[in-house]
This record gives sequence, structure tokens and C-alpha cells, in this order.
Amino acid sequence: MMKISIEKTHIFLEKYCCWILGAILISLLFCNAFIYYKYIYLATTAEITLTIEKTVVNEEMLNEVLREIENREETLIQVQTSKYADPFN
Repeated sequence: MMKISIEKTHIFLEKYCCWILGAILISLLFCNAFIYYKYIYLATTAEITLTIEKTVVNEEMLNEVLREIENREETLIQVQTSKYADPFN
């Protein structure tokens, strides 16, 4: 196994520091250009199409849900109006 010394790494980074930073900068610019194109340019130039669909309601399910809500409200009212003994007195 080949061992790389810290001195050689330091020399390499000193020599190619500008190139590495330049490559990072260029890749970030390309990423930003892609994000701008995808989320800003395409969103502003896209045509808005509205599709209006008729909503179909299942009457039986709706009535069942409404009955369940009424039952829950009734039990809530019963609990709220009940007088409980105070256990701390």
C-alpha cells in the first residue's frame, strides 16, 4: 500500500489551489444555471391549463360522516355539561 506524505499533499494543494477553486466555482455556476432554468424560466414560460372536473359526491358516505360528527358533538356536549366531584376538596 502506497503511503502519501502530508508534505506532498500540501505541495500539490499549493500548486493547484487556483485550479481546484476554479473548477468548484464553474460547477456551482452550472448548477445555479440549471436550477434557474428549471424553476424560474420554465415556470414563467409555461402555459397554465385549467381542467375543470365535476366532483362526484357519494351521498351515503357523506351522510355517514355527518352522522358521526353529530354523534361526537353530542358526546362532547354531554361530557362538558356533566358535573364531576372535585377530588382535591
